[in-house]
Amino acid sequence: MDGAKFVVFGCMFTPRVDPELTEAELADALEREHKDRAGGYFQGMCDRLHLYVTKGEGARALLRTEGAEPPSG
Repeated sequence: MDGAKFVVFGCMFTPRVDPELTEAELADALEREHKDRAGGYFQGMCDRLHLYVTKGEGARALLRTEGAEPPSG
């Protein structure tokens, strides 16, 4: 995207990375930049995205078209 490179994980976490990095350098850079930030950055982002889509505003928007309500809790 306009000379930028993004890595998209299954949980939709999408960090912007240096497009010049090799695969090995990319793994090292991601580890350095995001390791254990806020008690496990990757896990925290995945958990937040999961809750947003299953019980938060994302779920409400998706279910609104189906006429159902997201589960509580």
